[in-house]
Amino acid sequence: MRSFKFMLIAALVLSMGTMAYAELQSVTTSGSLRIRGNTYDLDTMGDMSFVEQRTKLGVTADFTDDVSVFIEVDTYDAWGADFRSFYPTGVDMAAPGGDVNMYQAYINAANMYDTDLSLRVGRQELVFGSEFIFGNNDTSSFFTGLSYDALRLTYATDTWTLDGVWAKLAEGAIGDEFGDGDVDLYTLYASYLGLEDIVIDGYWAFIREENSTPAVGVMGGFLGVAAESDLHTIGARIAGTYGAFDFEGEAAFQFGDIETAAGDVDWEGWAIDMELGYTFDASYQPRIFLGFAFLEGPDSTDAGFNRVFSDVEYSEFLANTDLSNFWMINGGVSMQPTESTELALVISYFQADEDGPMGDDDLGVELGLYGTYHYSEDLIFNAGYAHFFGDEALGDAFVAGNGTATVFADDDDLDYLFIETMISF
Repeated sequence: MRSFKFMLIAALVLSMGTMAYAELQSVTTSGSLRIRGNTYDLDTMGDMSFVEQRTKLGVTADFTDDVSVFIEVDTYDAWGADFRSFYPTGVDMAAPGGDVNMYQAYINAANMYDTDLSLRVGRQELVFGSEFIFGNNDTSSFFTGLSYDALRLTYATDTWTLDGVWAKLAEGAIGDEFGDGDVDLYTLYASYLGLEDIVIDGYWAFIREENSTPAVGVMGGFLGVAAESDLHTIGARIAGTYGAFDFEGEAAFQFGDIETAAGDVDWEGWAIDMELGYTFDASYQPRIFLGFAFLEGPDSTDAGFNRVFSDVEYSEFLANTDLSNFWMINGGVSMQPTESTELALVISYFQADEDGPMGDDDLGVELGLYGTYHYSEDLIFNAGYAHFFGDEALGDAFVAGNGTATVFADDDDLDYLFIETMISF
């Protein structure tokens, strides 16, 4: 593994030497603005309402020799967090600190050595497949974004692609030997595109954590809760269309070791996600679909399936992208009343995989109604309402935070309403 690290560093150094001769050709700008108003009625947990906004602004500089640079800053806030006036006294001032972040900043070199090989190095998003394992955290509410300090090599042809990634997730101690006390990510992701309208993916992801100050009694590794953790994820995915049918299926298995101050446990867990849809050749283009998901929960010796960097959300209430320890079946219908309007109705049934202390496993049923209006090619409006009919296990075996948190009470009825707008350029 150490030799692989030095190979990555060597590739970076060689790429920098090549880029030194490039000359600037053009500069373009891009950006987006997303504003979403949310209101939650969480029964025994009370109410929660807020307006969130994320603003992104990027600059792309194209050079000769297939070299480009992309720099993007962003800010994510709730309305009212940075108001510049303390109105009781009339004192006006800027909010302290500031919250504009360097979201992406990378160099990209394509067609290296006159081949189909490209290199991207720097802070960047990593989005693969359906985002079941690797996503950019921009789904539903709390769309804060996710980027990595990484080096990515891509070899892409007309029929297949192969990506190799090394990312530094946490730097423990700069003064130590390379990699000591750090959290690193290594990934290989391959896609076969040789079948018409179908893609087949296979991947391996390895998160290596070495931490000198582990938390006591924590079951699970990753980012500072284990002395050492080796988490491997292998998986496969197929997705595409066949006539009026569309389909997607993905399966992943995790394994590895976790050393904590309270003892050793294993990473071990399965995850399955699939959906089948059919679009009718009729007015409004109605589509019906049926889906299933299973993410194995923890037990006394195994930590269960960890969602790591997923951007797939199954519920508006149970969790964001870290929902685990459950199985779900859902179905629904969508249609386009006009060319610019889409409507969808979704119903989902949730059950816990590993029962809670009271032995309950029925979490409940969620019903959602969603609408999208494309005002123009750039401006979109979304709105939706969801209701969760809670069952006995909601307060007994709740599955937020990769199976570690309980926040609701039994039989809670939950409501969520949102409206948002987004423009990009």
